[in-house]
Amino acid sequence: MKIMMTKITTLKKIFLTIILFVLSTNLYSQNSFPAYAKAEDAGISTERLNRIDTFINGLIENEYLPGAVVFIARHGKVVYHKAYGYDDIETKSLLRKDDIFRIASRTKAITSIAAMMLFEEGKFLLDDPISNYIPEFKNINITNT
Repeated sequence: MKIMMTKITTLKKIFLTIILFVLSTNLYSQNSFPAYAKAEDAGISTERLNRIDTFINGLIENEYLPGAVVFIARHGKVVYHKAYGYDDIETKSLLRKDDIFRIASRTKAITSIAAMMLFEEGKFLLDDPISNYIPEFKNINITNT
C-alpha cells in the first residue's frame, strides 16, 4: 500500500506541476485564448483522455487530493480542459477551470516538463532505476526510520 501511495503521490505531483506550469505561462497573458479542437483532430485519443476523468475522480474520492484542473493543448489547440473536485472542502465550493494556484517553485514545473518530453521520446521509462542515469545512486542504502 505504501508503494502505491508513493506512486500516486508522485503522479499527483507530476500532474499538478504540469498543469500549473501550463497555466502559469504566457498562455493566459495573451488576449486570446487558444481555440478548442476535437482530440482526434490534434492526434490525441479521446479514449485515453477519458482515463484522466477516472484517475482524477478516483484520487478525489479517496481523498488523495481535494481537486485538480487538467489542461491539455496540442499544436496550439486546447483538447482537454476540466476542473475536478473542490476549491474548499469545508464549504464544498467547486473548483473552477480558471481558479488561480500558488506556485512555490517554477524549477519543479520546468524539470517535470523536460522529463515528460524525454519520456515521450522514449529516452527512459518511469519505472527505471535512477542509477541507470546517475551511477552514484546505484548502491545507496535507504533505511526507514
